[in-house]
Amino acid sequence: MADYECCQGYIPCPCCPFGIFRGTACGLCLEGCCCDPLSLSITRMLVMDAKNLHPDPADYQIIRCTNCLQIAACIFSCAALLSGNDACRDASQCLNCIAELVMRTVEGCMGAQIGLELQDTEKERAKTATTPVEAVTAQPIGGGPSTTEVDDDDDPIYKPELDGLTEGITEVNEMKDRGN
Repeated sequence: MADYECCQGYIPCPCCPFGIFRGTACGLCLEGCCCDPLSLSITRMLVMDAKNLHPDPADYQIIRCTNCLQIAACIFSCAALLSGNDACRDASQCLNCIAELVMRTVEGCMGAQIGLELQDTEKERAKTATTPVEAVTAQPIGGGPSTTEVDDDDDPIYKPELDGLTEGITEVNEMKDRGN
């Protein structure tokens, strides 16, 4: 929790420019509740950077479409407010609903993408970091094999910057194991 930084430090925080909530559960809660689309997008960027992944071009198209719908909904809301026309207001509310549904659907996809990447990280870590590798050394004839422990400090899979992100994956793993 002490490492928490608003928007993962990728962009200057518009809400608390002085770092008031840095390292606090309150800041994390506010970001997750008030800025959930931005929070998910930034977390997705962090995971992709940490794992050196590149998004598919379709990802960008989906995100652009969502942004265009949000902008159109904003413009229609302003037009409805200025015109005072009931039909314009109804159309504005309909477009707002569509834009919100699309945005929440894309958020769900981003969350699933993040979850799968973190799940893969945990699986790779479990394969390489849970037990030390034992090497068998040659012994003279008549002697039994002895083992020496090999230190695995230079694990290419382990990413310390993902430590705080993997805490919520346990539930997802359990659901997947149950077949839900």
